[in-house]
Parts: sequence; structure tokens; C-alpha cells
Amino acid sequence: MGKAEEVFHSESPPSPPSDFLPFMNKADLVNLVAARTELTKTDVSMVVDAAIDTIIDSVVEGKKVSILGFGSFEPRERSARQGLNPKTGEKIAIPAKRVPAFTAGKMFKDRVQG
Repeated sequence: MGKAEEVFHSESPPSPPSDFLPFMNKADLVNLVAARTELTKTDVSMVVDAAIDTIIDSVVEGKKVSILGFGSFEPRERSARQGLNPKTGEKIAIPAKRVPAFTAGKMFKDRVQG
């Protein structure tokens, strides 16, 4: 076996603990908030759903939603532009559109940086 083959056949690094995942889904968020607040998971789930729906509805209406220390959600306009079809290289017109955007707040950024 050559050097390159040894690299690919070496032992894999140890797995992280079973409760550690590099992402969090809505159910994980609900569980953690319920544990911190001692509210039921059902109540927390309703609050999380209502908060998300309210943020989405507000951004759809063109409003900016700012949560102090966390960040802000807002709609942004993307202008029309020329693009290339990757298969043919042909120029295509990409239409203007409105997209949601999130900007992290200073406290959030500072905590992520450590």
C-alpha cells in the first residue's frame, strides 16, 4: 500500500459525543428553551411558531424586524442582471427579485467570535 492509500485507509477520527451535533433544528430549539424556562414543549413550540410566522409576515410586508442583541431581518431588492447558462455558456437574463436578509447584531457577532 502506497502513502496516499495509507491516508485513506487510516482510522477515522473519534466521533463527537452523541448529544453534540454541528446544527440545531426546530425541535432541538424547542427542547432547549423548554428546559431553560420550565415551560412545556407544547407552549414553547407555539411561541416559536408564532415568532417565526410574525417575522416572516413582517418581512413579506416590507418591514424590518430588529431584535436587540440578536439581529435584524429585512427584505432586500436584487436588481436584474446578466448570467451565463453553465452548460451552454449562453447569456441569460436574471430578473430582479426581493429576497429576505438577516444581519447579525453586535452582541451576537461578539459572542460567536468568543
